[in-house]
Amino acid sequence: NPNPPMTTVQEIGLSPKQKWNPTYKAFGMDGTNKASLEFSTIPPIDLGRRLAYLIGYPHGCLEQTTSGAFPQLFISKLGDFDTETRKKAEENVRYGLDKIRTFRTIDGGLSLWSGNQQPDEWATTYAGHFILEAEALGYSAPAGIMEGWKKYQRQRALTWSPSSNNYYSTSDLMQAYRLYTLALAKVPELGAMNRLREYPSLSINARYRLAAAYALAGNPEASKSLIQGKAIEIKDYREMGYTYGSQTRDKAMVAEALVLLKDYEKVMPLLVDLSGQLSKDYWMSTQEISFSLLAFSKYAMNVKAGKGIEVKLQTDNSDNKKLQTNLTLAQHKFNPVQTGDGKVDVTNNG
Repeated sequence: NPNPPMTTVQEIGLSPKQKWNPTYKAFGMDGTNKASLEFSTIPPIDLGRRLAYLIGYPHGCLEQTTSGAFPQLFISKLGDFDTETRKKAEENVRYGLDKIRTFRTIDGGLSLWSGNQQPDEWATTYAGHFILEAEALGYSAPAGIMEGWKKYQRQRALTWSPSSNNYYSTSDLMQAYRLYTLALAKVPELGAMNRLREYPSLSINARYRLAAAYALAGNPEASKSLIQGKAIEIKDYREMGYTYGSQTRDKAMVAEALVLLKDYEKVMPLLVDLSGQLSKDYWMSTQEISFSLLAFSKYAMNVKAGKGIEVKLQTDNSDNKKLQTNLTLAQHKFNPVQTGDGKVDVTNNG
């Protein structure tokens, strides 16, 4: 069918012992439709639909390849998914890592398109961030890439200066993100970090990312001084290139940094805001989805939200099923009825 896939969502908050008995109608061509129940102890993120979009996206360039694979790193940490979903996520991560080799440039950076020898600064940092997080979870980095990447990142970090072009007002974020990934790679460039710290017009996103870099580099005092008393106000904008940024993407990046800084009280309003964006039925860019899912994954890994999930469920003619996990998210897939009203019965025993 040449038409794009469609998804409808019903959503509800369930108190302890509360029951939910919705009905639904299957739509689309018979045999092409699927259904699932998603349970979460964190603000809802409509993970099934958003992750399906990233997995099915035609990943041609480096930015798209990274966005598609990055959130799938943390599926097993975020929720209790079936074996097929976890296996597919691992395959997609390995495919993404292997494909990054084709973007390598002579000077150690990474190009936006395979075969191009002009490095893309943001995509180089973004892909390096993905590789470093993958290595921390036991994946193997593409052979020979990271040494060249570190050399390139350090060279760019040392030669960076604020741009006079107003369009590149986020150039301090470019530098802060680069310095963050160098700190994550355990080769922090402290001189460049200190110089950026003194930059008088440091943007909010760059400020929080640099604070996270200082935390990784073992300097919590500098980290705290950067963000103490600073309100999180991010203007509404959208870039179709350069850092591929937007207000939503930047909020997600700040949220991820706050989780690393263990400021869970400050991060919750941002996560609630991001939850509202993810749950709406409208388009989000690959970076908006990727960084939002990354922020929620990091939060779920660091904070035990509630006491896990314990539900009893029944779908149409199936038997009662109990679903229990200590993780923050769980999913149950089922085949929808093709004619008439389908019915779901759920009881929250958690």
